[in-house]
Amino acid sequence: GREHGMSLGLAFGEVHSNWARARLGDRESGMTRLKEALAAYLGQGNKLCVPVFQGRLAELEAEGADADGALHRIDEALALANETGEHWTDALLHRIRGAILLKRGPPNTAPAEEAFLGAIAVAQAQKARSFELQAALALAKLYQSTSRPVGAHAVLAPALEGFSPTPEMPEIAEAEALIAALLETDEVKAEAARRQRRTQLHAAYGNALLHARGYGAPETAEAFARARESAFGDKDAPERLAADYGLWVGSFIRGELSPMRAHAETFLSDVAARPDSPEAGVAHRTGGITHWFAGEYRDAREHLERALALFQPGRDDNLAFRFGHDPGVAAMVYLALTLWPLGDIGRAISLVRDAEARSTGLAHIGARPYGKGHAAMFELMRGDLALSRST
Repeated sequence: GREHGMSLGLAFGEVHSNWARARLGDRESGMTRLKEALAAYLGQGNKLCVPVFQGRLAELEAEGADADGALHRIDEALALANETGEHWTDALLHRIRGAILLKRGPPNTAPAEEAFLGAIAVAQAQKARSFELQAALALAKLYQSTSRPVGAHAVLAPALEGFSPTPEMPEIAEAEALIAALLETDEVKAEAARRQRRTQLHAAYGNALLHARGYGAPETAEAFARARESAFGDKDAPERLAADYGLWVGSFIRGELSPMRAHAETFLSDVAARPDSPEAGVAHRTGGITHWFAGEYRDAREHLERALALFQPGRDDNLAFRFGHDPGVAAMVYLALTLWPLGDIGRAISLVRDAEARSTGLAHIGARPYGKGHAAMFELMRGDLALSRST
């Protein structure tokens, strides 16, 4: 096993060094040696990592004007990946195919566009964000060169989200510069205004459906998903945060813990830049309720205490119209449901009474039944059937 590992490492090093030699100037010699190294590697019966070797060799062949041979090599690489199940390079290979097709076939860019879109689709399915950004950047540059700035921005902006520039991945800085240039065009400015309006409508529709059709209804989730999808680029946009909550609460009502965790984490990430905002309190509420649902009481307490600390009566009264329920009442009742199992009996009971008192004086139509219903659940949990009935 040790000898095999060493020989494999040496083979990888040989392939890499010859690829680097070819890229850094001695292309013909490097390509020849790279082909020899790859043939020797295959001759030993090895298939591991051959698709990535083939892809990089195809790039070099295309640079030497052998586009047809390069495309054939990409086909071989993808076929081998399908044969062995080694799919980690699929997005990379489709992106290389797109670059080769673009080099070979102007002015018809459709085949290259299809390859880049294929690379993005694969990367998204695999959650391979770096591969997605590289493919999106290539496609955005193609769209920009063919006078389609709106398309360029639409494909690149969501792929870039969450990345910070680093010398180790120069494509990030290049993508940021391209986004900045695209945002200065009249076409992208007009589309941004239209997108913002669509986002606002989707979020408003989702909030209406929460009460008309129910939190877990498919159409409710769809409306918030569309709002979230169209709200990329502005993490603390009101519509985006409303969508974060809408997607989380639908998963909560349906009892789907994994999506609950994912949506709560996204919500907390989106408010990270404003940790003391009212919306941050709602985000901590979703995180706390998620932990409570899973029986993770200590983690739940930490988030719910933070949610209650951030709550300010008066200032936050209208948040119920964006986030389902009054933030004070919701934080109180779920903190009570968390504290009682942890043994803090007196404070838990006090929080339930405070939540009921607050809910009776609010304008939001759902506040009072929400407070009363959760007070009843609290009494059921602790086994006080008389109080549960009277509540």
